[in-house]
Amino acid sequence: MPYSDNLRADIARTDQRISDLSDQLNAAKQNLNRLRELLSYVSYKQNSFLNEQGRRQNSFNKIWQDCANCRSAVGYSNVMGDILFGNAPNNVAGAYSEGIQSVNQGIQRAEEEIGDLQRSIANAENYRADQVSHLQRVLAEEQWEAQQEAKKAAMRARGEW
Repeated sequence: MPYSDNLRADIARTDQRISDLSDQLNAAKQNLNRLRELLSYVSYKQNSFLNEQGRRQNSFNKIWQDCANCRSAVGYSNVMGDILFGNAPNNVAGAYSEGIQSVNQGIQRAEEEIGDLQRSIANAENYRADQVSHLQRVLAEEQWEAQQEAKKAAMRARGEW
């Protein structure tokens, strides 16, 4: 097998590697888009929850003001306060905040991965260009050698060699 065939095989492997990296880059971009959509959704849900909590707080304050002198209402409002504004809502609000933070970290990692893949593709394309350049030099050399062999064969056929 001529050396140029080996070079062509190497170029084909490089092309395959570039194709694989491009596929990975496209997948990473899709994942980044999904993460951004998720961030938007979680932010919306957090805002909805916080707005609902604000509405509940206003309702609770209204009950408290209207029934401040009523002993059963005070007991009811204390229980409702524990239910509405105890640990559960804080845990939910905290979970949304942690979710947003995790999604932001995922977005940062996805952006870093995309940058790494883009650099890898650029390096692979530069390497491929070097391979093609080398192949062209080898082909020119092989062509020159073939021409020299043809000249020698012609000279032998005429008896000059």
